[in-house]
Amino acid sequence: MTARTPAAALSAAVVLFFLTAQPIRAAAGPPQAGDALPAFELEDLDGRTVSPADFSGKVVSVHFFAVWCEPCLAELPEIEKAAARYGSRGYQPLLVAVGHRQDPRRLRDFVRKRGLDVPVLYDARGSVQDLYKVTALPTNLIVGRDGRLRWSSTSMPPDFLQAIGRLVEEKSP
Repeated sequence: MTARTPAAALSAAVVLFFLTAQPIRAAAGPPQAGDALPAFELEDLDGRTVSPADFSGKVVSVHFFAVWCEPCLAELPEIEKAAARYGSRGYQPLLVAVGHRQDPRRLRDFVRKRGLDVPVLYDARGSVQDLYKVTALPTNLIVGRDGRLRWSSTSMPPDFLQAIGRLVEEKSP
């Protein structure tokens, strides 16, 4: 029997490690244009479970926001205009209120006082925010009728109403 040297034992351990180690994968980034929208379910402020899948075949915009976020609030009129103009033609906006620094009572009061007539979903635990890798507010996603992401940014497209109109006019898949 031959004695192993420390260098030989170390070499064997390194070889064994590389033979059995699993590759390290970087965490996936936020969804990109052309990606299918990752599925999620959240409750709206009335306790009903809502998912983008509920609106299959429609143009859906998902807006991550908070009531304390001034740029988020500045975008709400455009979202409301788009809902009024294209809601009956296959457009559905979803507002996702992120839980960080968000008080549910304040959120309900805000929605009631503002008279928002679009689904407001509360991501209390930040699970959807994490799923979508949202690191800044506002974050806006626009999904075509085919369920594929068309826009993802921390701002709205400069021609938001026209972009929604073009997507609504596209034929269903």
